[in-house]
Amino acid sequence: VLAGLVYNKYAYGKQKWLDELLPILSMASIIFIVALTVSSGHNALMSLGWLLILIVLVHNLSGYFFGTSKILGQSPLRLAYKMQV
Repeated sequence: VLAGLVYNKYAYGKQKWLDELLPILSMASIIFIVALTVSSGHNALMSLGWLLILIVLVHNLSGYFFGTSKILGQSPLRLAYKMQV
């Protein structure tokens, strides 16, 4: 993260190929870290089963909800009231 901030501050736009490569490298690094984390805790995650699926679903839906409210320029509670959630 720190290297990305320094790059964006001082070198962004100077090397076009590097500007295109770094987002791909960042995504690959995140996938690698998540894969290592999940594989090391595989047994613990499998014991959670449906609870884990429910937690992921609530997490993603709340992200969509709060993102939508930000895009529409309203507070999440006001948007929920308008949608009768």
